[in-house]
Amino acid sequence: MPDPTKKEEPKPVVNPRLKQDWNDFLSYLDKKGVRGKPDLDKFGAGYKLFDEYVKNNPGTSLSRQTIPAIRKEILNYRTWVLDENRKPMGARKASLGSGVTEDNFMRHVVANEKTSDPNYPGTHLTTTSFPLSYLNTFVSDKLIKTENQGFAIPKK
Repeated sequence: MPDPTKKEEPKPVVNPRLKQDWNDFLSYLDKKGVRGKPDLDKFGAGYKLFDEYVKNNPGTSLSRQTIPAIRKEILNYRTWVLDENRKPMGARKASLGSGVTEDNFMRHVVANEKTSDPNYPGTHLTTTSFPLSYLNTFVSDKLIKTENQGFAIPKK
């Protein structure tokens, strides 16, 4: 039974700002030379760098509570690309590149889900940023605008 004295925190919403803040955090890891590296998995380095980034960037929307929502959105992105790839060629908004299969596309995301803590900002989770192609708007297979709004939005 839930404790009536404790307020439930609202679940974080993955909005354009949160996605950009995640991408900015990954850029920070790039500058340190550790993005997607096994060093993040040692001695809690992933959380240490994440907490350091949040502390040094007080305007960021990132927090440890937002990591699960980001992880789920990365999974949604992988699913979206795979679903798009299954459509007929003219109807696709995304497709897999040469040599890429459904089994090896973003395999680090699948590997991350098998870890003991898939919300840990370590080797696997810090590999994926949110690409602009995920945020494009199309009309009749022609790109009409790019905006940081979330999923690709087909207009009719």
